[in-house]
Amino acid sequence: MRRHLSWTVALMAIGTSGCQTYSARPIDLGRVFEDLRLTTAEPSVNVSDGLTLAEAERLTLVLSPELRRARLAAGVTRASLDHAGAFPNPSLGVDVSGILHDVPSPWRLSTGIAFTVPLSGRLGAEVRRATAGHRASLFRVAQRERDVLATLRSNWLRWSAATRRIALVEAHLAVARPLLPRIEALAKDGEVGLSEAGLLAAVLRSRAARLTWLRSEAERLRLEVLATVGLTATSGATLTAITELPEVTRVTDEALGHHPAVREAVAEYAASEAALEREVSGQYPDLGIGLTTDHDQGKWGLGIGLTIPLPFFDRNQRGIAEAQARRELRGSGVSRAASRLLAERSLAEAARASALDRQRTLQDDVLPAVKAQLARLRKMIAAGEVSALLLDDALSRALEIDEALLDAALELNLARARLMALAPEVSP
Repeated sequence: MRRHLSWTVALMAIGTSGCQTYSARPIDLGRVFEDLRLTTAEPSVNVSDGLTLAEAERLTLVLSPELRRARLAAGVTRASLDHAGAFPNPSLGVDVSGILHDVPSPWRLSTGIAFTVPLSGRLGAEVRRATAGHRASLFRVAQRERDVLATLRSNWLRWSAATRRIALVEAHLAVARPLLPRIEALAKDGEVGLSEAGLLAAVLRSRAARLTWLRSEAERLRLEVLATVGLTATSGATLTAITELPEVTRVTDEALGHHPAVREAVAEYAASEAALEREVSGQYPDLGIGLTTDHDQGKWGLGIGLTIPLPFFDRNQRGIAEAQARRELRGSGVSRAASRLLAERSLAEAARASALDRQRTLQDDVLPAVKAQLARLRKMIAAGEVSALLLDDALSRALEIDEALLDAALELNLARARLMALAPEVSP
Protein backbone atom coordinates (compact mmCIF):
# COMPACT_ATOMS: atom_id res chain seq x y z
CA MET A 1 0.00 0.00 0.00
CA ARG A 2 2.85 2.37 0.82
CA ARG A 3 4.43 1.59 -2.52
CA HIS A 4 1.09 2.39 -4.16
CA LEU A 5 0.94 5.76 -2.43
CA SER A 6 4.56 6.46 -3.38
CA TRP A 7 3.81 5.90 -7.06
CA THR A 8 0.77 8.18 -6.81
CA VAL A 9 2.74 10.99 -5.15
CA ALA A 10 5.53 10.62 -7.73
CA LEU A 11 3.04 10.83 -10.58
CA MET A 12 1.55 14.01 -9.09
CA ALA A 13 5.02 15.52 -8.72
CA ILE A 14 5.90 14.74 -12.32
CA GLY A 15 2.65 16.27 -13.50
CA THR A 16 3.25 19.57 -11.69
CA SER A 17 6.98 19.84 -12.44
CA GLY A 18 6.36 21.45 -15.85
CA CYS A 19 4.18 24.26 -14.48
CA GLN A 20 5.46 27.80 -14.69
CA THR A 21 5.96 30.10 -11.73
CA TYR A 22 4.82 33.70 -11.51
CA SER A 23 7.26 36.56 -11.10
CA ALA A 24 6.10 40.16 -10.83
CA ARG A 25 7.53 42.79 -13.19
CA PRO A 26 6.40 46.23 -12.02
CA ILE A 27 6.61 49.27 -14.27
CA ASP A 28 9.55 51.59 -13.59
CA LEU A 29 8.41 54.97 -14.95
CA GLY A 30 11.88 56.43 -14.62
CA ARG A 31 13.27 53.64 -16.77
CA VAL A 32 10.44 54.10 -19.27
CA PHE A 33 11.27 57.77 -19.84
CA GLU A 34 14.99 57.03 -19.93
CA ASP A 35 14.51 54.35 -22.60
CA LEU A 36 12.35 56.72 -24.63
CA ARG A 37 15.00 59.41 -24.38
CA LEU A 38 17.70 57.04 -25.61
CA THR A 39 15.70 55.53 -28.48
CA THR A 40 13.99 58.68 -29.75
CA ALA A 41 16.38 61.49 -28.87
CA GLU A 42 19.42 59.49 -30.02
CA PRO A 43 18.25 57.20 -32.85
CA SER A 44 20.61 54.68 -34.39
CA VAL A 45 20.60 56.53 -37.73
CA ASN A 46 21.88 60.01 -38.52
CA VAL A 47 18.89 62.33 -38.82
CA SER A 48 20.78 65.62 -38.71
CA ASP A 49 21.92 65.59 -42.34
CA GLY A 50 18.44 66.10 -43.82
CA LEU A 51 15.74 63.50 -43.28
CA THR A 52 13.67 62.80 -46.38
CA LEU A 53 10.09 61.56 -46.34
CA ALA A 54 11.11 58.14 -47.65
CA GLU A 55 13.73 57.80 -44.91
CA ALA A 56 11.25 58.98 -42.30
CA GLU A 57 8.74 56.34 -43.39
CA ARG A 58 11.28 53.57 -42.84
CA LEU A 59 12.26 55.07 -39.50
CA THR A 60 8.62 55.35 -38.45
CA LEU A 61 8.08 51.63 -38.96
CA VAL A 62 10.81 51.04 -36.37
CA LEU A 63 10.40 53.84 -33.84
CA SER A 64 6.68 54.60 -33.79
CA PRO A 65 5.29 53.71 -30.33
CA GLU A 66 1.85 53.11 -31.83
CA LEU A 67 3.22 50.52 -34.23
CA ARG A 68 5.26 48.85 -31.50
CA ARG A 69 2.11 48.52 -29.42
CA ALA A 70 0.17 47.11 -32.40
CA ARG A 71 2.86 44.48 -32.96
CA LEU A 72 2.82 43.55 -29.28
CA ALA A 73 -0.95 43.10 -29.54
CA ALA A 74 -0.34 40.70 -32.42
CA GLY A 75 1.98 38.80 -30.11
CA VAL A 76 -1.00 38.04 -27.87
CA THR A 77 -2.85 36.28 -30.68
CA ARG A 78 0.39 34.54 -31.65
CA ALA A 79 0.65 33.12 -28.14
CA SER A 80 -2.98 32.03 -28.33
CA LEU A 81 -2.30 30.25 -31.62
CA ASP A 82 0.82 28.54 -30.30
CA HIS A 83 -1.15 26.89 -27.51
CA ALA A 84 -4.52 26.36 -29.20
CA GLY A 85 -5.99 22.88 -29.51
CA ALA A 86 -4.11 21.39 -26.57
CA PHE A 87 -5.31 17.96 -25.44
CA PRO A 88 -7.21 18.09 -22.11
CA ASN A 89 -5.18 17.23 -19.02
CA PRO A 90 -5.72 13.86 -17.41
CA SER A 91 -7.03 13.79 -13.86
CA LEU A 92 -5.61 11.71 -11.02
CA GLY A 93 -7.83 10.46 -8.21
CA VAL A 94 -7.08 8.82 -4.87
CA ASP A 95 -9.73 7.26 -2.60
CA VAL A 96 -8.90 5.88 0.84
CA SER A 97 -11.58 4.19 2.96
CA GLY A 98 -11.58 2.06 6.08
CA ILE A 99 -13.69 -0.94 7.15
CA LEU A 100 -15.25 -0.55 10.61
CA HIS A 101 -15.35 -4.27 11.32
CA ASP A 102 -12.41 -6.14 12.75
CA VAL A 103 -10.60 -7.45 9.67
CA PRO A 104 -6.91 -8.10 9.02
CA SER A 105 -6.60 -5.27 6.47
CA PRO A 106 -9.13 -2.56 7.35
CA TRP A 107 -7.88 0.02 4.83
CA ARG A 108 -8.91 0.12 1.20
CA LEU A 109 -6.98 2.19 -1.32
CA SER A 110 -8.22 3.05 -4.80
CA THR A 111 -6.33 5.21 -7.34
CA GLY A 112 -7.27 6.09 -10.84
CA ILE A 113 -6.32 8.24 -13.78
CA ALA A 114 -8.92 9.54 -16.26
CA PHE A 115 -8.51 10.90 -19.79
CA THR A 116 -10.92 12.97 -21.85
CA VAL A 117 -11.02 12.13 -25.55
CA PRO A 118 -12.68 14.87 -27.66
CA LEU A 119 -14.83 13.17 -30.26
CA SER A 120 -16.43 16.27 -31.76
CA GLY A 121 -13.42 17.91 -33.45
CA ARG A 122 -13.53 20.97 -31.21
CA LEU A 123 -9.74 21.02 -30.83
CA GLY A 124 -9.30 21.47 -34.56
CA ALA A 125 -11.91 24.23 -34.55
CA GLU A 126 -10.02 25.99 -31.76
CA VAL A 127 -6.83 25.88 -33.84
CA ARG A 128 -8.64 27.29 -36.88
CA ARG A 129 -10.18 30.05 -34.78
CA ALA A 130 -6.81 30.99 -33.29
CA THR A 131 -5.19 30.92 -36.74
CA ALA A 132 -7.80 33.25 -38.22
CA GLY A 133 -7.62 35.51 -35.17
CA HIS A 134 -3.86 35.83 -35.52
CA ARG A 135 -4.17 36.58 -39.23
CA ALA A 136 -6.67 39.31 -38.39
CA SER A 137 -4.24 40.82 -35.89
CA LEU A 138 -1.43 40.81 -38.47
CA PHE A 139 -3.64 42.60 -40.99
CA ARG A 140 -4.59 45.00 -38.21
CA VAL A 141 -0.91 45.80 -37.77
CA ALA A 142 -0.55 46.35 -41.53
CA GLN A 143 -3.56 48.67 -41.49
CA ARG A 144 -2.15 50.58 -38.52
CA GLU A 145 1.12 50.98 -40.42
CA ARG A 146 -0.77 52.50 -43.33
CA ASP A 147 -2.65 54.84 -41.01
CA VAL A 148 0.52 56.04 -39.31
CA LEU A 149 2.35 56.51 -42.62
CA ALA A 150 -0.65 58.39 -44.01
CA THR A 151 -0.56 60.69 -40.99
CA LEU A 152 3.18 61.17 -41.48
CA ARG A 153 2.75 62.09 -45.15
CA SER A 154 -0.06 64.50 -44.36
CA ASN A 155 1.92 66.26 -41.61
CA TRP A 156 5.03 66.33 -43.80
CA LEU A 157 3.13 67.90 -46.69
CA ARG A 158 1.58 70.53 -44.41
CA TRP A 159 4.98 71.33 -42.91
CA SER A 160 6.53 71.58 -46.39
CA ALA A 161 3.74 73.90 -47.50
CA ALA A 162 4.23 76.00 -44.36
CA THR A 163 7.94 76.47 -45.11
CA ARG A 164 7.16 77.47 -48.69
CA ARG A 165 4.51 79.91 -47.46
CA ILE A 166 7.09 81.49 -45.16
CA ALA A 167 9.42 81.92 -48.13
CA LEU A 168 6.62 83.58 -50.14
CA VAL A 169 5.81 86.07 -47.38
CA GLU A 170 9.49 86.82 -46.79
CA ALA A 171 9.97 87.50 -50.52
CA HIS A 172 6.90 89.75 -50.52
CA LEU A 173 8.18 91.75 -47.55
CA ALA A 174 11.61 92.06 -49.16
CA VAL A 175 9.94 93.83 -52.10
CA ALA A 176 7.31 95.77 -50.15
CA ARG A 177 9.49 97.16 -47.33
CA PRO A 178 11.60 99.39 -49.62
CA LEU A 179 8.37 101.12 -50.66
CA LEU A 180 7.88 102.58 -47.18
CA PRO A 181 10.83 105.06 -47.30
CA ARG A 182 9.62 106.24 -50.70
CA ILE A 183 6.11 106.87 -49.40
CA GLU A 184 7.48 108.63 -46.30
CA ALA A 185 9.66 110.85 -48.50
CA LEU A 186 6.67 111.72 -50.69
CA ALA A 187 4.66 112.50 -47.56
CA LYS A 188 7.30 114.94 -46.33
CA ASP A 189 7.25 116.68 -49.71
CA GLY A 190 3.47 116.92 -49.49
CA GLU A 191 2.91 114.81 -52.60
CA VAL A 192 0.94 112.16 -50.65
CA GLY A 193 -0.90 112.30 -47.39
CA LEU A 194 0.61 111.14 -44.12
CA SER A 195 -2.23 108.64 -43.87
CA GLU A 196 -0.88 106.74 -46.87
CA ALA A 197 2.53 106.34 -45.22
CA GLY A 198 0.89 105.29 -41.95
CA LEU A 199 -1.37 102.83 -43.74
CA LEU A 200 1.55 101.19 -45.54
CA ALA A 201 3.52 100.95 -42.28
CA ALA A 202 0.57 99.28 -40.56
CA VAL A 203 0.14 96.82 -43.43
CA LEU A 204 3.81 95.90 -43.29
CA ARG A 205 3.66 95.39 -39.50
CA SER A 206 0.63 93.15 -39.95
CA ARG A 207 2.44 91.02 -42.52
CA ALA A 208 5.51 90.80 -40.28
CA ALA A 209 3.29 89.59 -37.44
CA ARG A 210 1.75 87.01 -39.77
CA LEU A 211 5.22 85.87 -40.72
CA THR A 212 6.01 85.30 -37.04
CA TRP A 213 2.83 83.23 -36.67
CA LEU A 214 3.67 81.22 -39.80
CA ARG A 215 7.07 80.35 -38.36
CA SER A 216 5.47 79.18 -35.12
CA GLU A 217 2.96 77.10 -37.07
CA ALA A 218 5.74 75.54 -39.14
CA GLU A 219 7.59 74.60 -35.96
CA ARG A 220 4.43 73.01 -34.55
CA LEU A 221 4.01 70.96 -37.71
CA ARG A 222 7.67 69.95 -37.57
CA LEU A 223 7.21 68.67 -34.03
CA GLU A 224 4.12 66.74 -35.14
CA VAL A 225 6.17 65.10 -37.86
CA LEU A 226 8.87 64.13 -35.36
CA ALA A 227 6.27 62.77 -32.92
CA THR A 228 4.71 60.65 -35.67
CA VAL A 229 8.12 59.23 -36.59
CA GLY A 230 8.89 58.54 -32.93
CA LEU A 231 11.57 61.22 -32.46
CA THR A 232 11.77 64.00 -29.92
CA ALA A 233 12.52 67.66 -30.43
CA THR A 234 16.01 67.08 -29.03
CA SER A 235 16.89 64.46 -31.65
CA GLY A 236 18.54 67.08 -33.86
CA ALA A 237 16.55 65.91 -36.88
CA THR A 238 16.34 68.25 -39.86
CA LEU A 239 13.57 67.67 -42.35
CA THR A 240 13.77 67.97 -46.12
CA ALA A 241 10.71 69.63 -47.61
CA ILE A 242 8.85 67.87 -50.40
CA THR A 243 7.21 69.70 -53.28
CA GLU A 244 4.94 66.97 -54.60
CA LEU A 245 4.07 63.32 -54.23
CA PRO A 246 4.15 60.97 -57.22
CA GLU A 247 0.94 60.56 -59.16
CA VAL A 248 -1.06 57.49 -58.25
CA THR A 249 -2.80 55.54 -60.98
CA ARG A 250 -6.39 54.54 -60.44
CA VAL A 251 -6.81 52.19 -57.51
CA THR A 252 -8.82 49.24 -58.82
CA ASP A 253 -11.45 47.23 -56.97
CA GLU A 254 -9.05 44.30 -57.04
CA ALA A 255 -6.43 46.38 -55.24
CA LEU A 256 -8.98 47.42 -52.64
CA GLY A 257 -9.83 43.75 -52.16
CA HIS A 258 -6.21 43.20 -51.02
CA HIS A 259 -6.29 46.19 -48.66
CA PRO A 260 -5.39 45.26 -45.06
CA ALA A 261 -8.72 46.63 -43.79
CA VAL A 262 -10.67 44.23 -46.01
CA ARG A 263 -8.38 41.30 -45.33
CA GLU A 264 -8.62 41.95 -41.60
CA ALA A 265 -12.41 41.87 -41.83
CA VAL A 266 -12.28 38.64 -43.85
CA ALA A 267 -9.95 37.05 -41.27
CA GLU A 268 -12.26 38.12 -38.45
CA TYR A 269 -15.17 36.52 -40.30
CA ALA A 270 -13.14 33.30 -40.66
CA ALA A 271 -12.45 33.41 -36.92
CA SER A 272 -16.19 33.76 -36.23
CA GLU A 273 -16.86 30.79 -38.53
CA ALA A 274 -14.38 28.67 -36.58
CA ALA A 275 -15.89 29.90 -33.31
CA LEU A 276 -19.34 28.78 -34.49
CA GLU A 277 -17.92 25.42 -35.47
CA ARG A 278 -16.42 25.17 -31.99
CA GLU A 279 -19.75 25.94 -30.33
CA VAL A 280 -21.62 23.45 -32.53
CA SER A 281 -19.09 20.74 -31.69
CA GLY A 282 -19.55 21.63 -28.03
CA GLN A 283 -23.03 20.11 -28.01
CA TYR A 284 -21.58 16.67 -28.68
CA PRO A 285 -20.15 14.91 -25.62
CA ASP A 286 -16.54 13.93 -25.03
CA LEU A 287 -15.55 10.42 -24.06
CA GLY A 288 -14.04 9.91 -20.61
CA ILE A 289 -11.74 6.92 -20.07
CA GLY A 290 -10.63 6.03 -16.56
CA LEU A 291 -8.14 3.40 -15.35
CA THR A 292 -8.33 2.43 -11.66
CA THR A 293 -6.41 0.16 -9.31
CA ASP A 294 -7.72 -1.13 -5.95
CA HIS A 295 -5.96 -2.58 -2.93
CA ASP A 296 -8.36 -4.36 -0.61
CA GLN A 297 -7.74 -7.12 1.89
CA GLY A 298 -4.20 -7.46 0.65
CA LYS A 299 -5.26 -8.04 -2.93
CA TRP A 300 -4.91 -5.82 -5.99
CA GLY A 301 -7.59 -5.13 -8.55
CA LEU A 302 -7.59 -3.39 -11.92
CA GLY A 303 -10.57 -1.67 -13.55
CA ILE A 304 -11.52 0.50 -16.49
CA GLY A 305 -14.40 2.93 -16.73
CA LEU A 306 -16.04 4.86 -19.55
CA THR A 307 -18.14 8.00 -19.15
CA ILE A 308 -20.02 10.04 -21.72
CA PRO A 309 -22.43 12.92 -20.97
CA LEU A 310 -25.91 12.68 -22.41
CA PRO A 311 -26.97 15.96 -24.12
CA PHE A 312 -30.58 15.80 -23.00
CA PHE A 313 -30.99 19.27 -21.48
CA ASP A 314 -28.05 21.53 -22.39
CA ARG A 315 -27.09 21.24 -26.03
CA ASN A 316 -25.13 24.52 -25.99
CA GLN A 317 -27.99 26.43 -27.61
CA ARG A 318 -26.91 29.73 -26.07
CA GLY A 319 -23.31 29.45 -27.26
CA ILE A 320 -24.40 28.48 -30.76
CA ALA A 321 -26.91 31.32 -31.01
CA GLU A 322 -24.32 33.88 -29.84
CA ALA A 323 -21.74 32.52 -32.28
CA GLN A 324 -24.23 32.71 -35.14
CA ALA A 325 -25.06 36.33 -34.30
CA ARG A 326 -21.36 37.13 -34.04
CA ARG A 327 -20.75 35.58 -37.47
CA GLU A 328 -23.45 37.81 -38.97
CA LEU A 329 -21.81 40.81 -37.33
CA ARG A 330 -18.38 39.92 -38.71
CA GLY A 331 -19.90 39.30 -42.13
CA SER A 332 -21.27 42.83 -42.18
CA GLY A 333 -17.79 44.05 -41.26
CA VAL A 334 -16.45 42.86 -44.61
CA SER A 335 -18.99 44.86 -46.61
CA ARG A 336 -18.50 47.82 -44.28
CA ALA A 337 -14.73 47.82 -44.84
CA ALA A 338 -15.17 47.54 -48.62
CA SER A 339 -17.78 50.31 -48.61
CA ARG A 340 -15.53 52.65 -46.65
CA LEU A 341 -12.63 52.05 -49.03
CA LEU A 342 -14.81 52.67 -52.07
CA ALA A 343 -16.07 55.92 -50.54
CA GLU A 344 -12.53 56.99 -49.62
CA ARG A 345 -11.34 56.31 -53.18
CA SER A 346 -14.18 58.41 -54.64
CA LEU A 347 -13.53 61.28 -52.22
CA ALA A 348 -9.77 61.22 -52.86
CA GLU A 349 -10.23 61.18 -56.63
CA ALA A 350 -12.73 64.03 -56.41
CA ALA A 351 -10.33 66.04 -54.24
CA ARG A 352 -7.51 65.41 -56.71
CA ALA A 353 -9.65 66.51 -59.67
CA SER A 354 -10.78 69.64 -57.83
CA ALA A 355 -7.22 70.57 -56.88
CA LEU A 356 -6.02 70.03 -60.46
CA ASP A 357 -8.79 72.25 -61.85
CA ARG A 358 -8.04 74.98 -59.32
CA GLN A 359 -4.32 74.76 -60.02
CA ARG A 360 -4.84 74.89 -63.77
CA THR A 361 -7.16 77.90 -63.54
CA LEU A 362 -4.75 79.84 -61.35
CA GLN A 363 -1.70 79.03 -63.47
CA ASP A 364 -3.30 79.57 -66.88
CA ASP A 365 -5.72 82.46 -66.29
CA VAL A 366 -5.22 84.35 -63.04
CA LEU A 367 -1.48 84.35 -62.40
CA PRO A 368 -0.36 85.64 -65.84
CA ALA A 369 -2.79 88.57 -65.64
CA VAL A 370 -1.60 89.53 -62.15
CA LYS A 371 2.06 89.26 -63.12
CA ALA A 372 1.51 91.40 -66.20
CA GLN A 373 -0.30 94.06 -64.19
CA LEU A 374 2.48 94.03 -61.61
CA ALA A 375 5.12 94.55 -64.29
CA ARG A 376 3.21 97.53 -65.72
CA LEU A 377 2.84 99.10 -62.26
CA ARG A 378 6.57 98.77 -61.59
CA LYS A 379 7.36 100.63 -64.79
CA MET A 380 4.84 103.34 -63.96
CA ILE A 381 6.11 103.84 -60.40
CA ALA A 382 9.66 104.06 -61.71
CA ALA A 383 8.47 106.93 -63.86
CA GLY A 384 6.63 108.48 -60.89
CA GLU A 385 3.23 107.97 -62.46
CA VAL A 386 1.58 105.79 -59.81
CA SER A 387 1.36 105.57 -56.04
CA ALA A 388 3.55 103.11 -54.18
CA LEU A 389 0.44 102.07 -52.29
CA LEU A 390 -1.09 100.88 -55.53
CA LEU A 391 2.03 98.84 -56.24
CA ASP A 392 1.89 97.36 -52.75
CA ASP A 393 -1.72 96.43 -53.35
CA ALA A 394 -0.72 94.69 -56.58
CA LEU A 395 2.08 92.89 -54.74
CA SER A 396 -0.46 91.74 -52.17
CA ARG A 397 -2.70 90.37 -54.92
CA ALA A 398 0.28 88.52 -56.39
CA LEU A 399 1.06 87.07 -52.96
CA GLU A 400 -2.54 85.92 -52.60
CA ILE A 401 -2.34 84.16 -55.96
CA ASP A 402 0.97 82.50 -55.04
CA GLU A 403 -0.52 81.31 -51.76
CA ALA A 404 -3.62 80.08 -53.57
CA LEU A 405 -1.38 78.08 -55.89
CA LEU A 406 0.41 76.72 -52.85
CA ASP A 407 -2.92 75.71 -51.30
CA ALA A 408 -3.98 74.00 -54.52
CA ALA A 409 -0.69 72.11 -54.66
CA LEU A 410 -1.14 71.08 -51.02
CA GLU A 411 -4.68 69.87 -51.70
CA LEU A 412 -3.43 67.91 -54.71
CA ASN A 413 -0.65 66.29 -52.69
CA LEU A 414 -3.01 65.46 -49.82
CA ALA A 415 -5.38 63.80 -52.29
CA ARG A 416 -2.48 61.79 -53.71
CA ALA A 417 -1.49 60.78 -50.18
CA ARG A 418 -5.02 59.50 -49.59
CA LEU A 419 -4.81 57.44 -52.77
CA MET A 420 -1.38 56.14 -51.75
CA ALA A 421 -2.94 54.82 -48.55
CA LEU A 422 -5.36 52.79 -50.69
CA ALA A 423 -2.87 51.55 -53.28
CA PRO A 424 -1.16 48.16 -52.77
CA GLU A 425 2.44 49.37 -52.42
CA VAL A 426 3.28 53.02 -53.15
CA SER A 427 6.06 55.06 -51.60
CA PRO A 428 7.21 58.60 -52.36
